[in-house]
Amino acid sequence: MKKLMFATALGVSVVGFGTMAEPVTYNATSFEGYTADAAVVGAGGGDVGESGVGVNYFYYKGDSDGSLVKAFGDIVAPTITRPYYWASSNNTQYLELSTEGGVLWRSINAIQGSANDYDLGTAQAVAATGTYLDTLVQFTPTEDGNAPELESADKLAIWLNVDSSVTPNVTNLQVRANLYDFGEAPSATATTFTLAPETGTKEIVAGQWYRLTVKASPNVMNTDENGIIPVFEIYIDGVQMCATTAQFTSAMAGMMSGMGAVSETMNAAIAANKLFPSLATMGGQGDTVTLQGVGFKGSGALDDIVWTEEDPFAGSAGGDDYKVEIAGSDVVITPQEGDLAAVQAAVIAGGGTLDVTDVAAVNAALAAEIGSTGIPSWQALFLGLPPTEAGLESFKIDSISFDENGKVVVTLPSTVDPKTGRGVDITIKLKSANTPDATSWTDVESASGTTFAPVTPALGETKKFYKVVVEFAASSAQN
Repeated sequence: MKKLMFATALGVSVVGFGTMAEPVTYNATSFEGYTADAAVVGAGGGDVGESGVGVNYFYYKGDSDGSLVKAFGDIVAPTITRPYYWASSNNTQYLELSTEGGVLWRSINAIQGSANDYDLGTAQAVAATGTYLDTLVQFTPTEDGNAPELESADKLAIWLNVDSSVTPNVTNLQVRANLYDFGEAPSATATTFTLAPETGTKEIVAGQWYRLTVKASPNVMNTDENGIIPVFEIYIDGVQMCATTAQFTSAMAGMMSGMGAVSETMNAAIAANKLFPSLATMGGQGDTVTLQGVGFKGSGALDDIVWTEEDPFAGSAGGDDYKVEIAGSDVVITPQEGDLAAVQAAVIAGGGTLDVTDVAAVNAALAAEIGSTGIPSWQALFLGLPPTEAGLESFKIDSISFDENGKVVVTLPSTVDPKTGRGVDITIKLKSANTPDATSWTDVESASGTTFAPVTPALGETKKFYKVVVEFAASSAQN
């Protein structure tokens, strides 16, 4: 098996756990304390955890694990945003995965037992506000198109699939979770879902680093009075992913909403296909939802693993400290993790460094001119483009044609993806003129996306040239 699969063991039990006074980080590793070219199981590589330094959290189930800690060399160190726990730490090593048909587990609590009789560790109650797995990964795809073989304890699986039925081939992250329906009673069916952002697409490229963050919540419903359905949320590079098909049928969603069993926030998440129900059987009143660990199966690369109750994105983007300048005035923005990762990558490519936890440094990088264009980096980012001169070159008219009614059709390339919800309104305007060097251009129409309505040329129209310009303004919520 070549593909890299994540399988999270999340079960429902009646084991009691005390309530934590504040969010905790259970354990974390960046593989810096391990010996290069050596295995991690039983090595005690200086992991940080609630039980102290030196406790081991890795467990291999199978015949022979070929996974080894490696120094960066053939594989380049990640330049994307790292999990906040390791954001300011050195990064010289990673884990090269090769599980040889078995599963390498990373437990949430310390491994118990002897080297010949390991136990995955004590199960941990999922925090009411969420328990997170935050890590960096390079996926290896599979072309068999089949769902992975899961064990009874596996409650979610994530893997990279290649659709070879189309040319060029398309890679998609796939998720195995439950699909809930409602007839006389709720029913769950194990289903394979395809992942995509809420808007646009995101192709996952083999051999490229991504930040994978998985949030587990103990119940989609307000209380356990009507039952317990644990759910997961999945983020790639800080961008929340959705299923391309619903995980709750309209009958199930309608039943829960009609009973007032779900909050407005959960209702919205269900409608947007953001919640992936656990493969666990639906629990009952008084049960406690627990986590034990995450299993890695196949080949690929891992770095920076963190198990935590702390929101990995809290304070890393948004707030009143991030600002851009528009028309001479500061505008408060809420950059997302993907924005910060993109501007960091551009700075690194230019020979510099950027600590994305340093708000002042991030603001300066966002304001930095792209080459000698006079355009600040944030404007490219908010158009979904890399903040580089090459990125700006992709902002151009993709095609001008006539439809069957003789109307002019102007389109922009699919790489342009205007971002909303960042505190800035983006208006894309189509203009026309008689000559390409005209001093005055006529406004044709405006759009908030990249598609313009077909234009009917006026009688006697002589204009032959079109261009597209972008206008930025503070969102009404920011005024």
